[in-house]
Amino acid sequence: MKFQSTKGAGQITAAQYCTEQLCIHVSMQKNKELTDHFWKLPQWKKFYATQIQFVNQLLQLYDVKAIIQALRDKGARTVRSFKAPWLPEIIDKYQREIDMHQPEETIKHAIDTLPKQPHKKTISLPERLNEL
Repeated sequence: MKFQSTKGAGQITAAQYCTEQLCIHVSMQKNKELTDHFWKLPQWKKFYATQIQFVNQLLQLYDVKAIIQALRDKGARTVRSFKAPWLPEIIDKYQREIDMHQPEETIKHAIDTLPKQPHKKTISLPERLNEL
């Protein structure tokens, strides 16, 4: 699944998108503006690279939507890393919401993909009487 970068990178991976959102979050905490292609700047390069590694570990456990929603949560106001000890608890909350809605979508998808039953040829009343 590809995402659109908000900082000039075009199409990016889920890990890059999550990390980009975290960097925006951190820059807002520091009252600094994040420029396009910020990951190339010396002050962001190492941070960006390490956070990509951390978020890849989270993406093995959680849906990307849960991670993004967690970053926007009030409880994540002070998060400055995907290794924050309280972040998994916040992500869990949103993952449970996603998981609760997932079965409905799975059932709907399963119903939509069922093969259509062929219509039986309807036999008119006179034809039925002739068969007798």
